[in-house]
Amino acid sequence: MPGGIWRLRDIMDYELIISNATLEVHLTRREDFLRGVGDHGDGAVKQGHSRPGQYWMINTDSTQNDPVVATRLAYLMRDIMWRFIGSHTE
Repeated sequence: MPGGIWRLRDIMDYELIISNATLEVHLTRREDFLRGVGDHGDGAVKQGHSRPGQYWMINTDSTQNDPVVATRLAYLMRDIMWRFIGSHTE
């Protein structure tokens, strides 16, 4: 087998290393991550202002790999928001 045999313990050790490295980077670069999240949010808000009335955008063109799942997601999001908004207007 190329790469050798992976046992459950090997996978758990690998996942622990990845988790610890991710936490360490987040702790040491906290400001960069927070700025990135803020910039990402600002961009989403600006994009929303340029498309009034469109809250979610799900591609339906040729870049959509799974149009069936995308359609199901759109209906699910619509139904959840309908229940959420409806429960607050009564």
